[in-house]
Formats: sequence, C-alpha cells, structure tokens
Amino acid sequence: MSPIARRILLLLLWSNTAARSQTFEGNQVTVAHTVSSWSRFAVLISSQQMPISLMTDAQLRIGQQQVLQGRVHLNYHLSPQTSFSIGGIAFTRQGSTTTTIALAQVLHAFAEQGIVPAVRLRFDYRWQTHHELPELSRQNWRLRLQPAISAPITPRLKFILNTELFFEYSTPLLIDENRLQVGVQWQAFDTATLLTAYQNRAFFGRTMKFEHSLFIVLLVRLQV
Repeated sequence: MSPIARRILLLLLWSNTAARSQTFEGNQVTVAHTVSSWSRFAVLISSQQMPISLMTDAQLRIGQQQVLQGRVHLNYHLSPQTSFSIGGIAFTRQGSTTTTIALAQVLHAFAEQGIVPAVRLRFDYRWQTHHELPELSRQNWRLRLQPAISAPITPRLKFILNTELFFEYSTPLLIDENRLQVGVQWQAFDTATLLTAYQNRAFFGRTMKFEHSLFIVLLVRLQV
C-alpha cells in the first residue's frame, strides 16, 4: 500500500466527525462523511506540486426509494483564475434506472473587491436506461432559495449560514428520438455546504475558502 493510500485509509477510520484533513508530502487529503436522509462520503486530494485536484463522492439515500450515486471530478488549474474539469456522475442507481452523466467545463473567475463573478461553460451529457423524463416535455422554470448551515470542520472555520438562489429556464427540442435541452442557470451563494466547498476548491482553485460567487452556466444537455 502506498503512503498516500495508507493516509486515506487512516482518514477513513477517523472520519466519524464531519471532516478530516491531512497533508502528506505536499498532498492534501480531506475525507468527509455525513449522515442524514443522504449518507454521503467524499474524498478530496490536492497537490501542491501539480495543479491537479481530484474529488470523489459516493452517497446513498435511505427512504422510500433507495438511491445510490457515485461521482468523480478531475480538475486541472490552468491559472489561479481559470480551471478545466472533467468528470460527472459516474452512476446513479434508482430502482431499475441507471443514469450516467459526463461533464466537461471551463471556469474563469474575476476577483473584484472580495466578490468573485465567474463565467462557467459546462457541457453535460446524460444517458438513462428506462427513461421517461417529464421535465423535458414542456418549458421549465425553476427558482429556489435554499438555506443551509455549515458546522465547523476546521479550527479556523466559523459557523456559517448558507443561502443559494437557483434559476433555470430550459426548452426541450426533439431531434429524432434524442432530446436536446438547453438552459441557462444563475446562482448566487454566500457560502456552501461541505460538498460545495470541495467544488469551490475544484472550480475556483481555493481550498475551503468560502466567498460570495456569481456565475452564469450555459448548460447543454443531450438526453438519449
């Protein structure tokens, strides 16, 4: 077993709390585990020697319908302001339906007076077995204000209240038997939950740094 794999194993054994983070030979390994209606487990590996970070996430929802989901993101930071990532949801299993999503995106952030506006270009390809997607049968508007509370996970992290505003408009376009969905998303949030903090590391190139962020997402989704 390699030293970095051994360190991850030790973190798994210690991850009864919200999160654990260790630095080993310039590589930072963070393990998080939460239990609620979703049981979620995440690992983030970032290196000081190379501009690459890797985030994996697995979660299981216990309820009327059990949902198993696994995700992976590999990120390459072209500069402190620009990053490129590939990955997505490796699988989502719910009943007899399995969904895989391939994702590639480029993000460029412009820092100004403590606010980080950013433009993110995202390509999203989704494949489902046994698919009947009612949300693609009509025009779709969504507006959601989601509050969340993030408990301290490191000595320097304070108790934080998170609000997220989510807006999406999409119009279905039928191409033979394939369905192409194009939407525009706008989000604003002051901070984020633990998993979004990992995504901030991936998208903005900062480790566990919560900032107010504005970005526009051009979402192109092909449903097969």
